[in-house]
Amino acid sequence: MKNRTNIYYGVRVLCTPSGCVESRPQALSDTLVVGNGMVQGNHHSPNSFNFTKTLRSALIGSYEERESSGSLRQSYVGVLPFSTDYTGLGVVPDFANVYNDALGQMNDQVRAPIDWTTNAAQASQSASMVQSALKTLAHVRRSVSKLDLWACYLAYQRMRRDPHRSFQRAVREAGNRWLEFQYGWKPLAQDCYNTAVEMGRDFPSLMVCEARAVKVQRSVQSTNLNGIPRTNIQDLSRRVQMKARFRPNTSTAGLLSNFTTLNPATVAWELTPYSFVVDWFVDVGGYMRNLETSLLAQSGFIDGFITESERTEVHSDFSGTFRNSSSGVRATGSGKGSNYFSSLKRTRLTQWPLPRVPTFKADLGSTRLLNAAALIAKEMRVKR
Repeated sequence: MKNRTNIYYGVRVLCTPSGCVESRPQALSDTLVVGNGMVQGNHHSPNSFNFTKTLRSALIGSYEERESSGSLRQSYVGVLPFSTDYTGLGVVPDFANVYNDALGQMNDQVRAPIDWTTNAAQASQSASMVQSALKTLAHVRRSVSKLDLWACYLAYQRMRRDPHRSFQRAVREAGNRWLEFQYGWKPLAQDCYNTAVEMGRDFPSLMVCEARAVKVQRSVQSTNLNGIPRTNIQDLSRRVQMKARFRPNTSTAGLLSNFTTLNPATVAWELTPYSFVVDWFVDVGGYMRNLETSLLAQSGFIDGFITESERTEVHSDFSGTFRNSSSGVRATGSGKGSNYFSSLKRTRLTQWPLPRVPTFKADLGSTRLLNAAALIAKEMRVKR
C-alpha cells in the first residue's frame, strides 16, 4: 500500500445572457496517506501500521438564477461552484471512552468483576436492606392471610383526605425500591453469581483475550445554499479492537484480586454518596477499576495489539426554489455531494494496555434515565 492522490475532473456548463461556457473543474479527489508500510507479521502480534483515506466529491447538479423580470442571470449544470466543506455537524466521539470500553471488556476476561471489600464495607446497609425486605414480605403475608379490610379502609381514607401527599409518598417509595434493586440487590446477586463461577474456574496456562468497542453518532444539519434548503447528514464511527496473550497469575495475591479490589481508593470512591451519578457522565469508577486490573495484568502479559479506526461520511443535498424579497432574484436548483474520511492505526503492544483518562459523556440511555427519575423521586419531600 503506497501513498496516492488521484484527481478526477468533471464538466461544468455556465450560461449567462452573453452565452454558455464549458469547463472541466475538479469533481472528485481520492487521497491515501500511509504512515507505516505493510510489513509481514503474524496473527498474534501484527506489526504497527496506520493510514488515512479521504474522498471528497464536489456538489453535482443544476443551479439557476433569474431576474424579477424572468430573464436569465446565470445557470450552472454539472459540477457546481459551491463549497463542500461541511462544518458544524457535531462533536466527533472521543476515542478515550471507546478505548476504555474495549479495555474494560478485556480486563473482565482476566479478572472477575467482583468486589467483596466494598460489599463488606456496606454490610450494615445490606443487612438493613434484607431486614426491610423480610419485614415487608411478612406484613404482606399477614395482611393477605387475615384479609385485613380495616387496614385497607384506613389507607383508602388517607388517600381520599390528601391525594397529593399520598401520591408523593407512593412515588418516593417507588423510587427508593427501584434504586435499592439497581444498586443493592442486583450488584449483590451478580457478585454472588460471579463468585460461584470464579471458584469453579479452571485457569489455563495461556489465555487469549480479545475485545471490541464501537461508538456511532449521526448529526443532521439544516442550512441553505443561497436560500435554497440544504441538508447535511454526517455519520461518525469509531472502533477499538484489542487482542493480547496473557499468563494468569496463580499466586495468592493474584487469586485474591479476582474476588475483591486491592486499591483503597476504589473502595473509598464506591462508598462516596452519589458517586454512581458522577460515573454516568465521567466514568471515574470504571477508570480506577481498569487501572488496577491493568497493573495487575502486567506480569502475565506476553504480546498483543490495538487497532483504532475512524470513519466519517457526510452526504449533502439541496433542492428547491428561493426568491429574494429585496432584489426579486429567484434561485432554483438541486444537487448532491459527499465527503468520506477513514483512518486506521494499529499499534503493537509491549505491555498490557493502560486506561486513558475518561472524558465527559452525556449518553445516559433508558436505564440511567429511569435511575435519574427514581433518584429525583427519592429526594422528593412529602408535604406535611
